[in-house]
Amino acid sequence: MSRDIRRLINSVEQPQTFSDGAPASSLQEGGTLVSLDNGKLVVRRKHKGVVFKSTMSRDGNQVVDKNLDVKGRVKARINLKDLIFDKGPDLEITSDAITVTHSFHDVDVSGGSASTDDLESIKGGSNGQLLILQAKHGSRTIVIKNAVDNIHVKGGSDFSLDSSNDVAVCIKLGGDWYVIIAESFQ
Repeated sequence: MSRDIRRLINSVEQPQTFSDGAPASSLQEGGTLVSLDNGKLVVRRKHKGVVFKSTMSRDGNQVVDKNLDVKGRVKARINLKDLIFDKGPDLEITSDAITVTHSFHDVDVSGGSASTDDLESIKGGSNGQLLILQAKHGSRTIVIKNAVDNIHVKGGSDFSLDSSNDVAVCIKLGGDWYVIIAESFQ
């Protein structure tokens, strides 16, 4: 018997059944079945005729196989080493606007041929979302316009992304985006 299973058996709530392969259909109402499935510890509980399955990895972390809907508050601790923003597709300014789909995008001028283009509006995103914008090309300038539409730049002035090393970090609050960090790195 593995150490993880012994720990579960010796916990406050005693499992009704222990098995390395008994079918969940044999579980009695209110019963608990603990088993190993593909090297993972699985706990099944039957409540009102429905069998609920909970999976844990060997290190004790819970595994969620589908979407996890939580009602109420979730308290979590996030280590910054784990904070990685997936980069979305490159965005091209159209009618002075972009539509974000991820939290990190490179932005290019309309048509990719002009030397400069204004960004007045950011569409999409969710309330509280962080957004990182960079210029796709250092030879073209993206001017983030302050307070023309729904973008507000820290300090109240426009900010130019004119190098592929420049970055603007924004947060969405309500329908507006606030540029909270605007840095030029040459």
